[in-house]
Amino acid sequence: ITKTVAADKTPKKNLQSNFGKYGFQFGRRKNRLEVCIDDTWHIFAYNENNLDGVTMSVDKNSARSARLTITNTTDREIIFGDDYELEKQNPKTKEWESVDYIIDNAAFNSIAYNAPKNKPTEWKVNWKVFHGTQKPGTYRIVKTLLDFKGTGNYTEYTLMSEFKITKK
Repeated sequence: ITKTVAADKTPKKNLQSNFGKYGFQFGRRKNRLEVCIDDTWHIFAYNENNLDGVTMSVDKNSARSARLTITNTTDREIIFGDDYELEKQNPKTKEWESVDYIIDNAAFNSIAYNAPKNKPTEWKVNWKVFHGTQKPGTYRIVKTLLDFKGTGNYTEYTLMSEFKITKK
């Protein structure tokens, strides 16, 4: 960030902020900017868990898989694919950390599922091949959903849903 505007103003140009000049990097997820302020990284996120009228919940899970329900109560055309991120909460810092892949070159099918209005849509994921069997802890699934308006015209949102894996 190379230029600043007054704290009560909204930046209008790239590389501007209203909180000072700092180093930054793009986040590993879309719509995220990570800014280093006084040796501490801060995440600035856009369109995370704010898709009004659309929810995502984990209904059932094990150490190897989960079943999610995406519910759309809007007139928007909501679509999503098979891609996801699996994150685990660090019990000491409470920060979310990506669960490592156990295979190289992991890839997802390129597909679009529709979440129609008022018809809860189930989506199942088995992460054993990508991440192995997970140990007890607090996890979350992170998925990108699109508010699709037409070819090349959509807004991306990131939804997250937490769940626990417990000992059996």
